[in-house]
Amino acid sequence: MALGRMGTAAEPAMTALCEATTDPDPDVRFWAVKALAETGALADVALGYVIRASRDEDADVRWQVVLALRKSGERNASKRTLRELLADVHFSVRTEAEAALADWQ
Repeated sequence: MALGRMGTAAEPAMTALCEATTDPDPDVRFWAVKALAETGALADVALGYVIRASRDEDADVRWQVVLALRKSGERNASKRTLRELLADVHFSVRTEAEAALADWQ
């Protein structure tokens, strides 16, 4: 959470945040995705980790991925991932993905 609040000052921790997206604890994965989005525009490497997190077993992590992708800007990889999340089993993930795609049209 603290790294997310630091914004761009947390960029030196980018590698650790990327690795934290695969932590066994879903809360750690959630906050890692959020912090990556808060550091500013997701770098290509970080974007790849966030996209991989879109397949997380935890719906809250997937929901946070949608929010992160919204902040990352309109990119083909982001759009493709959001389209995939339109079929998510959880309503909140689908709804956020739909809203994000609508913002970019």
